[in-house]
Amino acid sequence: MTMNQHQPQAVRPRQAGRQPTGTEARRAYERYLALARGEERSGHRIEAERFYQYAEHYLRMSKGRNEP
Repeated sequence: MTMNQHQPQAVRPRQAGRQPTGTEARRAYERYLALARGEERSGHRIEAERFYQYAEHYLRMSKGRNEP
């Protein structure tokens, strides 16, 4: 199995130079958190940690913006 086989199709890099809004960042946080938990349940600790790091990044971004 290659590493890319574990990466879900829903995970796509965002456009370069574009910052997500607070709502978009919050959605990304929730999506990556769900992916991390799924990988953790599947026994893929390293992939889970990678998704947790992405989730943390987007959580920080959502808290740094004023949401409407």
